[in-house]
Amino acid sequence: MDGGGDDVRNVLRTFREILEIMPDDRGALQAAAQAAEQCGEDEEALEYRLRLVEVLTAEGDAASLGELAEQLRESSDSRAQEWVASYDEQQRSVPEASFDSDVADSAEADLTAEMDLAWKLFDEGELSQEEYTVLVAELTRISESARGAEPVALLHALEATNHRRLDEIIAHLSLTYRMPYISLTGFTMRPELVPYMPLNFIICRGALVFDLLSAELLVAVLNPLNEQLRQDVEQQTGRACHFYLARASEFVAAYEQLKQSTESVD
Repeated sequence: MDGGGDDVRNVLRTFREILEIMPDDRGALQAAAQAAEQCGEDEEALEYRLRLVEVLTAEGDAASLGELAEQLRESSDSRAQEWVASYDEQQRSVPEASFDSDVADSAEADLTAEMDLAWKLFDEGELSQEEYTVLVAELTRISESARGAEPVALLHALEATNHRRLDEIIAHLSLTYRMPYISLTGFTMRPELVPYMPLNFIICRGALVFDLLSAELLVAVLNPLNEQLRQDVEQQTGRACHFYLARASEFVAAYEQLKQSTESVD
């Protein structure tokens, strides 16, 4: 799909209209910034990201602010540079916490990575303009309501909206990102799998150990595009991992089995 084509401009127009009504909608701000950037409207994209800074700061979403800081770091705009410098100074003043106590115990949903995946599918022609808009809204809704009870993932949003091409999209993701698809229904979630990954990390980040291969781990994920997630998983587990793409409903069912196995041991 041509990034400067009519489809992308229509998406930008749609999210401009949404932001007129809901100026602090974080999903719409992220989507509008992506679309504006693809249309060559760099100043407009910057304005959306600066507004997003205010929204994320008010929400206390440290994880998403860190990702946004990396995006704004590339900007030559004085407002962006000033905020990034302030952000970096704040990070230096915060004592470094361990991965287990900080990330795993207070893991936040990676909405930005899911928005990026939705955009990729739209840009590759796997999602129509209307489907993309609906999914952005659904991702935002899930993010605001999940509170660690369900994964904030594009695949979850696709199932929640009963997308007619779900199987084709999963096959496309598996092929494009060279990540094999695995059906988790064929695996039993055993108590010995629990210690590798805290339960809140599983549901918030969308990654789950579903089996062992000697000293290595087999891990199901919901976003094959999210390279940072794979790095975090290997850091968390301290093991070499083999990653597989899973269906969201099966992922949630496996998570519930792991949770029940933990409760039975207690």
